[in-house]
Amino acid sequence: MRVLWSAPLAEQPAAISVSGALAAVAGTDGALRVLDSECGRLVAEVNPGLDMLTDVAVSPSGTAVALTGARGHGVWESSGILVKESGAWCTRAVWADNGRLAVAAGKSVVVYAADGSPAWRTEPGRHTLTDVAWDAKQRSVAASGYGGVRMFARHSPRPVHEYAHAGPNLCVAVSATGRWVCSGNQDAVGRVWKTNGGDLQMPGLHTKVTKVRFDPTGRWLANTGHSVLPVWDFGGASGPAGSRPRMLGGHGSVVDFAWRGCSLGVVASVGSEGEVRVWSVPDQQPGRPAVPLADLGYDDAVRVAWIDLDTLAVARPDRVDAVRLEP
Repeated sequence: MRVLWSAPLAEQPAAISVSGALAAVAGTDGALRVLDSECGRLVAEVNPGLDMLTDVAVSPSGTAVALTGARGHGVWESSGILVKESGAWCTRAVWADNGRLAVAAGKSVVVYAADGSPAWRTEPGRHTLTDVAWDAKQRSVAASGYGGVRMFARHSPRPVHEYAHAGPNLCVAVSATGRWVCSGNQDAVGRVWKTNGGDLQMPGLHTKVTKVRFDPTGRWLANTGHSVLPVWDFGGASGPAGSRPRMLGGHGSVVDFAWRGCSLGVVASVGSEGEVRVWSVPDQQPGRPAVPLADLGYDDAVRVAWIDLDTLAVARPDRVDAVRLEP
């Protein structure tokens, strides 16, 4: 590997996101740091007054940064920070390709149009939402919380579909094909529903599942909650039913992972011991030891994001490195 640039951080990073020319880091101190993804130059450092930040997401255009925190959510642009709403605990913000933004804001989902104006809001549920995801056509949103996942159609204040799971649901993902809705849960179980009916469970995990994501093609699904990174194959008509996952190992426990854009199944994982590994999922076989494409040699990494097809942004307690993967 080769380090292209390093940028210092004042506090432990809670989340990192990269798109286009911008890399954004949310700090546990409540500060947002925006970097030039090509050289690491500090573009902006602001404290929006949201207390601890929980998530950060750079827009597909690479011109705006959505952020969520313990006291609300907002959007940063080059003209400055605009706090759209304060007061509610917000966990996640997700952009659609056309510039719309969905936010898990307290007990409701809030959606903003591409011009930043409020578009619609769901009725408050009984519990605080833990995650939100756009559906395959990016018209509806799925939101997780206590008791399962709820799907909201465009401008629908009430859910049009509900996928029940007892207890706290911590994260949600919708496949690119639109066939599958998946959740990660407090009880160390991953849950998979067909959008047209039927479901299955993925038990045997070690800890609560805090992140579940499909790769861009919708074939592969990865989740935290294990000492290795389980990756499930959704390529068949029945999804992962009756199959075994690829187990991408070598970590104490997986704390973060990121799929490469246009990935063909390439994923980077971060372990609790601080190591970063890169994997080609199609090259692995269920039931056999996995072999990484690269081991980056870190022992203090906490978050990871892709800058481009061969460059990773590795967030450490006191800095961010842009790392080029060598052939």
